[in-house]
Amino acid sequence: AGMDEGLYDGWWFRGKKCGAGNFLRGPLKIFREYLENNVRSEHVLSSSSSSSSSVNEKDLSSPTEELQSVKNNLKQAEFEKSLADKEAQLTAKIAEEKLKMETEAKTAVEEFEQYKQKIKKEQDESWQTIRDFQQQIEADKKIASDIIAKQTGSLKLNIGGTIFTTSIATLTKYSSTFKIFGGPHDMKKGEDGAYFFDRNADCFGFILEFMRDGEILEIPNKRTKMELTREAKHYNFEALITYLEMLPTINLL
Repeated sequence: AGMDEGLYDGWWFRGKKCGAGNFLRGPLKIFREYLENNVRSEHVLSSSSSSSSSVNEKDLSSPTEELQSVKNNLKQAEFEKSLADKEAQLTAKIAEEKLKMETEAKTAVEEFEQYKQKIKKEQDESWQTIRDFQQQIEADKKIASDIIAKQTGSLKLNIGGTIFTTSIATLTKYSSTFKIFGGPHDMKKGEDGAYFFDRNADCFGFILEFMRDGEILEIPNKRTKMELTREAKHYNFEALITYLEMLPTINLL
């Protein structure tokens, strides 16, 4: 009512004062000023209210932002700690793998050295076996050569001034029991190329007969048998000694 009265009073006053030509212009101008003043007042009130609301919202939102900032900081710290832990685990894993590889490499080197030594030992043993085999072959060849020489060669013996010629094979037929060479019967080769033995020549003919044929066809008398037994013992001719012991003497004079 007050606003209407004011408008009316102003309108009326201005209408009266300005005359009939300005009757409509007065109210319009007054109404425009009124509107402008009201809009300005509302804008001031709105700005004040908005500013107050903004301040209040800022005051209310500050703890939330600080809490969020603290959470972010905690997350960052947890991430950095997790990263450091993973880095430490990775470093430990690398060190463990390195140690494992070094141990395996050392073991491989030791096993290789042992294998080399084993191979070398086997090679040495193989070469030694080959050398032993070669030496055995040479020894066998020598034995074979000696056997051939004994079977084909001849030997001259001077027994008490009588020369006997016989083959080496015959003379060595009873080599295990008849020891004419070596021991007390030293070999003495004379100027004629014969080996000299100062023994009974008559009995030695019977000895050669036994060595050739394994028997003596005839012994003339007991004396010859006794002398032959003595010579057989001198030559350590066991086979002939046994043969003479088994020979009957009933027909010997």
